[in-house]
Amino acid sequence: MGKIKKPLPRPMACDCCGSTNISLSENSVLYGRNYGNWPLIWFCRDCTAAVGCHPNTDVPLGLMADRATRQLRQKAHEAFDPIWKNTPWLTRHKAYGWLAKKMGLHIDHCHISWFDKNKCRRVIEICTRDKPNKRDFKQKPRQRR
Repeated sequence: MGKIKKPLPRPMACDCCGSTNISLSENSVLYGRNYGNWPLIWFCRDCTAAVGCHPNTDVPLGLMADRATRQLRQKAHEAFDPIWKNTPWLTRHKAYGWLAKKMGLHIDHCHISWFDKNKCRRVIEICTRDKPNKRDFKQKPRQRR
């Protein structure tokens, strides 16, 4: 596993309801059986909000979310990920920079795993309507002094 660049802190309270009744659990508490190669999640026992963890860690992938938000985040990734995965000259980081600009966000705050339902809908709308263009990424020429 590579180093996590900007790890989020382990949640002390639920990001949805504020409850401190959260635990590190296997995702079988949500789905009836474990899914994926790393089934650990942070889970709120009061409102059932959850977030997965980076592989082989207990570091959350994002903010805890209810089922509807988690589903919209998945759809947002389905709209966004092909843009950078299928564009040879585009890296994931540059694609997030493009998305941040389109959404009016600073790139440090542009993570689908942090988004609420409305921001996820906006990602889907943007990625369905627009595609990055190489000229969006041209460096501005440096001015000589």
